[in-house]
Amino acid sequence: MIQDGNKKVKIEVDESCTVGTLRCIIANEFVIEPDLIGITVMNKEINAFDDELAIDVGIKNMTMIRIIHLDKEEKSVKQGKSKSGYIVKIDKLKWVPIRRKMAADNSCLFHCLEYLFYNKSRNDPYHIRQEVSEIVQLYPQKFTTDYLGQPNSLYSQNILNPRTWGSNIEISIYSFLKECQIIVFDFENNIDITYGDKSLNRCCFIIFTGNHFDVICLSRSLNSPENEDMVLFNNEDEEVKKKMKNYILSEHPKFHFTF
Repeated sequence: MIQDGNKKVKIEVDESCTVGTLRCIIANEFVIEPDLIGITVMNKEINAFDDELAIDVGIKNMTMIRIIHLDKEEKSVKQGKSKSGYIVKIDKLKWVPIRRKMAADNSCLFHCLEYLFYNKSRNDPYHIRQEVSEIVQLYPQKFTTDYLGQPNSLYSQNILNPRTWGSNIEISIYSFLKECQIIVFDFENNIDITYGDKSLNRCCFIIFTGNHFDVICLSRSLNSPENEDMVLFNNEDEEVKKKMKNYILSEHPKFHFTF
């Protein structure tokens, strides 16, 4: 049930419904711009990304949802310049950095991206390749031969080959697609590389050893299950970046940071 003032509308939310889809349904029912819709459940505002499943953030069929009308200024404060949701800054005492190792099967980068952006999933790195291929074809003027190192049409086919390694090109493309800064700690050259504009409101972290990619994230403890990992962060959360730096320096004392 969705309520906006005195108006109530009953809708069905199936297991595949994302927060973004739900916003569009609400927008159609109540004639509101999707980007100006705030969602509350039990008087608690839901801060979630559009690609998250509604069921994963506590929204089910019998849930009473109340709408908040955001004005454009509130939207800017909560969401930054990207279309994804606001991330609350972490409690510095409750989280520790942890490295999640990915399969070394020519798709380690795509495993990382799936883990980061699809609720810690490790099941289907190929669909990340498909997303990269599709976005490249949608924006041929951005993803040129100079950008990709090969013609757009050829690249979009080659990246679908499971034996093709991921690289900085795919990280840059995926940062654009997901509107999220991706910070890579390059252990081979002892420096970090940031992909994505500084105006983006969320970030995540990857480790590169020279021939392999792993995820670095925060967990409740070193023994906590992966489904409790925090993988996406507020880009202005200096506590997160401090924790990541300390972890990297513990393994690579000569590492040079640019952020």
